Amino acid sequence: MNLATETGALSFLPAAMAELVNDVMSGEVFGIPVQRALLGPVPGVRLHREVQRGFAKMMELNHVSILETIKLVRAIGDDCNRPPEIMPSVAGKAPVGAKVLKPRPSTCRSEFWEIARRLLEKEVLDRPMGYDDFVVEVVGKVKQDRTRTCRKCWKQFKFRVEQRRQEWWNEVPRVSGFSGWGDPQLTQVGDDDEVDLMS
Repeated sequence: MNLATETGALSFLPAAMAELVNDVMSGEVFGIPVQRALLGPVPGVRLHREVQRGFAKMMELNHVSILETIKLVRAIGDDCNRPPEIMPSVAGKAPVGAKVLKPRPSTCRSEFWEIARRLLEKEVLDRPMGYDDFVVEVVGKVKQDRTRTCRKCWKQFKFRVEQRRQEWWNEVPRVSGFSGWGDPQLTQVGDDDEVDLMS
């Protein structure tokens, strides 16, 4: 980060800032030694003053984005009245005299509340993480239980988490003082016209 600032390699700053916030403790970038479980004492390396503000804003963006993601997950299924995508085999046969087996009531709301609870617990109690690691946790490790959720609510879950991730990504350059990913200062030195940091 300091080297990029000193040399004017500004195209590296936004993505590097997002990665830095994801991997280090706050004290490390303000020159304060910290204690890490496996490494012992780690000396702090102070960021340049002009970068410190961006780091603080990135920390805030990550915190807000994680909370907003948890809140949107918790809200999915609030109005759902559809049965789960797969009816459990224990449902059995319809009662004598009944034409059809009554559909099982929706369990989407309770399932997404449980998912949100687990995500919050992991973020607070297990290992606090940056937003990019958090999204990997949500998208990669939260699996659908088709006996607990309907197809429509699960598609909404995937869509809204990705939508929130894209909103976070659009804000990443702004916390470093750029107008957005199209800012002229974020052009790559080389054959390509712009940095492709999403690939």
